[in-house]
Amino acid sequence: MRVSVYYATDKDRAFEEALQEALRIDPYEPFYYYLQANMLNKKGRPSQAKTALSHALELRPESPLYLAVEYKLKETYIRNAVRLDPEDKQYQDEFLEALQHRNVI
Repeated sequence: MRVSVYYATDKDRAFEEALQEALRIDPYEPFYYYLQANMLNKKGRPSQAKTALSHALELRPESPLYLAVEYKLKETYIRNAVRLDPEDKQYQDEFLEALQHRNVI
């Protein structure tokens, strides 16, 4: 699976091309969307990563791996929201809930 090789080497352009080809050949393979979500999140594009991950979860909703990544994306989103508006009580509560869920506090 060429797309996994390019993902592991951080060759973004080659990864994106291999990913598009893989999705064209097999658009029902959730692992490709998972890889796409991880790459988008690493690039600081969490909303696009969430969309890609949603596709993976639609195809395999019971996957613990995809559910864990979904949780991480939510945590990243909440963390950024708290940074942007530290006075917003809703963001603070969601952030604390996320930390408690991970047994951090």
